[in-house]
Amino acid sequence: MKESVRNSGIDVIGDIPWGTHFCQFYKTKEDLIDILVPYFKAGLENNELCVWITSQPLEIEEAKEAMKRAVPDIDVYLKKEQIEIIPYTHGYLKEGIFDPDRVVNSWVEKINHALAKGYDGLRAVGDNRWLEKEGWNGFVDYENKVDAIIDKHHVIGLCPYYLDICNTAEIIDVVSNHQFALIKREGKWERIENSGRKRAEEVAVQAAKDWEQTFDAVPDLIAVIDGGYRIVRANRAMAAKLGKRPEECIGLTCYRAVHGTAEPPLFCPQRQLLKDGLEHAVEAQEDVLGGSFLISVSPLYDPGGKLIRSVHVAHDITEQKKVEVALKKAHGSLEERVKERTVELEEAYKALMENERRLSEAQKMAHIGNWDWEIGSNKSYWSDEMYSIFGLDLEESGLPYDEVLNYIHPEDRKYLDNVIKRALNGELYSIDYRITRADGEERVVHLQGEVIFDKKNTPVRLRGTLQDITERKETERALELSRERYRSFIHNFKGIAFQADRDLNLEYMKGNVKEITGYGEEELISEKLWRKLIVPEDLPLFLKKEREAKGSPSACDGELDYRIRCRDGEIKWVHEVYQKIPGMDGKSMTYQGAIYDITERKETEEALKKAEEARKKEIHHRIKNNLQVISSLLDLQAEKFSEKEEVKISEILEAFRESQNRVLSTSLIHEELYKGKGIDTLDFSAYLRKLAENLFQTYILGNENIHLHMDLEENAFFNMDTAVPLGIIVNELISNSLKHAFTEGKGEIQIKLYREEEENETERSRFVMTVSDNGKGISKDIELEDLDTLGLQLVSILIDQLDGNIELKRDQGTEFRITFDIVQDCLR
Repeated sequence: MKESVRNSGIDVIGDIPWGTHFCQFYKTKEDLIDILVPYFKAGLENNELCVWITSQPLEIEEAKEAMKRAVPDIDVYLKKEQIEIIPYTHGYLKEGIFDPDRVVNSWVEKINHALAKGYDGLRAVGDNRWLEKEGWNGFVDYENKVDAIIDKHHVIGLCPYYLDICNTAEIIDVVSNHQFALIKREGKWERIENSGRKRAEEVAVQAAKDWEQTFDAVPDLIAVIDGGYRIVRANRAMAAKLGKRPEECIGLTCYRAVHGTAEPPLFCPQRQLLKDGLEHAVEAQEDVLGGSFLISVSPLYDPGGKLIRSVHVAHDITEQKKVEVALKKAHGSLEERVKERTVELEEAYKALMENERRLSEAQKMAHIGNWDWEIGSNKSYWSDEMYSIFGLDLEESGLPYDEVLNYIHPEDRKYLDNVIKRALNGELYSIDYRITRADGEERVVHLQGEVIFDKKNTPVRLRGTLQDITERKETERALELSRERYRSFIHNFKGIAFQADRDLNLEYMKGNVKEITGYGEEELISEKLWRKLIVPEDLPLFLKKEREAKGSPSACDGELDYRIRCRDGEIKWVHEVYQKIPGMDGKSMTYQGAIYDITERKETEEALKKAEEARKKEIHHRIKNNLQVISSLLDLQAEKFSEKEEVKISEILEAFRESQNRVLSTSLIHEELYKGKGIDTLDFSAYLRKLAENLFQTYILGNENIHLHMDLEENAFFNMDTAVPLGIIVNELISNSLKHAFTEGKGEIQIKLYREEEENETERSRFVMTVSDNGKGISKDIELEDLDTLGLQLVSILIDQLDGNIELKRDQGTEFRITFDIVQDCLR
């Protein structure tokens, strides 16, 4: 079915043959339109019957509209039924049931229908977004059957899979059932091939088993020799003749091992083969092997025609030689048997080479290389995969050990060197270390092997395997990080984790169970004690939450606070959070959650609540006292008016304004109080600024020729018993200046506040506050005690209340200097 090439319509794919079955992973309906519209457009233009089974998120009308934008005459194709766009309820289901065999048969009917109508073949798409999790395995089996049908017919099949509902295992299932997959990365579609690695690995494993069985089953002595006369492989028969195990023969020089000479003998067939590249055979008496042998040598070439190795077969002919004279007459039949034996050996050799090839391919797929290092000569043999791991070009022999160290990560060189030194003392070694390839890429490899000793127990060779394990290490690191996070969470978890069945009966409890309740985990579960621990007053709320959770038809979560009585009688507050986990069948379910000890938090909240109530009472008391001060001021003002025979309206209004300002000075106290961090202290400097600004707005509206200057100490915090009298004093003194000091309507008023001295022993600080103006001043003939205005009388009363002192200066205008002491506790 693969002979006819079709246009896929998809740029990243290009032309594909009949029998192509591939998949697409998508996240949005735009992803579907991006691939499926050009795919079907190419099918319509190439005389193919097109069937599109669609599902959410792309509805039928949306699919038709998308096709119309790419194929303006789509209605013609729809009318003549060259393209069918149908919902999954008709394409996959019958009466709401998915029957894989029925659907497979319907595809066969579609194929036959397409060919009967004169179409070249069938082009199909079937979206499985509708598929539920419990139907996944059945759908995978269905895909296997569909794949077999597509491979044998004029069909091209594309299966879209919604990426967000596929886990890793399911993605692997999908890819393994299709020839390749399309997936979008960074806005571009990419084609991901199905390497078939699993099947290749199985074939390779079986090949290795077959190779070993065939190689060792032959009774003749067989060895594979490289161009340096070194034994690469030896079967059991050969190793036994040399008094060694097969693995001990690897790396031995054949003429030293067999002939005991320093160079190959003249009759050596390997010497002749290396000269002309041809097969050779010779009879020889081999004392080391214990008799006469017919030795045949055959060359091995790589795919490029280069001689890489040779196969030596030594057939024991000792007994034939002993009776050769007696069997001269049977010489013809002997030659015939030799030929038969040679044919047999040739067939065994072919099987040996095929299995060796499969083993080599399997090692390449697993990124495993073979190496052999001769210590005395510092020469090495490397398999092809060794060069691939290091990113090097193929050479006739491997790199010497000292050159290999150049590719080892600098931090791992000393480590590897120490391991090799220990290995030379007889230790087996298996280690991981980092290498830097020739192209600069850093990889992680696993080295394992053994040391070969001579008869004097001197190490002569090291050999083993090297595997690229970079991807495995990255996976292990990610897994360990996940485990570490989980261990950290468990270590730091201070509550109780629990799970309950659908009737809210506890199935397990983990965490600080005994620390919180005094009971053991098994004790609470087996004796169903938890509901009995809840105090009676909180039990109705707990049971109500249970009923709500059971009554919910779907997943839900909730939380509540309640008290429990511990084993020792202590009452503790706990906070419980829980969620319902529906079962796969939509009926069975479990509950999961956590319980935390919040007793300390509850006690703190209660303490804060009591503190807040005390604060409210204190503020109420302060406000009541301040209102009493205001009431007293109004009484004084009323008494003043009652002493006069005649009162003008302007005087009454002025009195009201003065009273209003006095109330304002007190209200500002409360406003600033709430801005402070303490309960009954405020930033008096900030308060003075706001009070003075308000007084200026009251008295000099529209007059910008009177200016205010303030020099106030920062962070002067006074309690209300100090702040209220001082505020009224400032109010009276500034008001007095604004009303009487400036006959020409211009001038300056200045306020200063500073700490004069601080006594640590008595924990008191003396403050000075001055209010001055450069106006007409007060007559020198009038003393402060003689001033009879209500405001200044009030100032004197409030100074006495503060246990302070006031002085009047007349040098330049008028200056009132007030001194008072503050207890350190009132300061910040």
